Amino acid sequence: DFSPMTSGLAGGNAKLSNAARAGNAPDIVTLVDADLPSFAIDGVCADLTGLVTPRLRERLGPQAWTNGVLDGRTYGIPVDLGPMLFAYREDILTRHRIEPPTTWEEFGEAARRLKRDAGVDLSTFHPNAYNVLAGHTMQSGGQWFAIEDDAWVLDFLGEPSRRVAEFWQGLVDEKVLMFAPGSSQQWLSALARGAVASHLVGPWGLAALVRSVPGTSG
Repeated sequence: DFSPMTSGLAGGNAKLSNAARAGNAPDIVTLVDADLPSFAIDGVCADLTGLVTPRLRERLGPQAWTNGVLDGRTYGIPVDLGPMLFAYREDILTRHRIEPPTTWEEFGEAARRLKRDAGVDLSTFHPNAYNVLAGHTMQSGGQWFAIEDDAWVLDFLGEPSRRVAEFWQGLVDEKVLMFAPGSSQQWLSALARGAVASHLVGPWGLAALVRSVPGTSG
């Protein structure tokens, strides 16, 4: 049987943890790779190392497997791997003569112009979207988590992390972005009425936009 479940940010992770503690967790579940370590540590995810064939490892490639392997053991099978996308409302940007930004400097300038000229937020800062900040930090050359000599190494205060945090904090302080939790009704309502013109998301997030805010393509 297949049972749909809300996304992790919308309560799906809590439901999965509760189901595991109650002894009725699903046999297979799709997870964001950033959530896998906590589930593996809690014993929610099974060790799949012995079930993964050499052929499967070769077909998917080493980069994909880094997201499903912890301490040399496999806890997740990668099903997709793609870039972060800048999904934007072309109609809104065209109406206000704003070119889609291709650098973060251009992103900031576009956000200021759109807010000033149209009262529209270019995008949204989601305080619960840690995975987005992690992606931006990696793009800047940083790495929050690593393992050295059998010990965790955490680095949230390195120069790449600070640069990313200062960029987003600056735009939030200028009030040129919407500030709302991801998957919240507040945010979805703003998208639906055209008060927010774009969304930074992985390719898999586009399907959620189609379901949640139909009629906003363009």
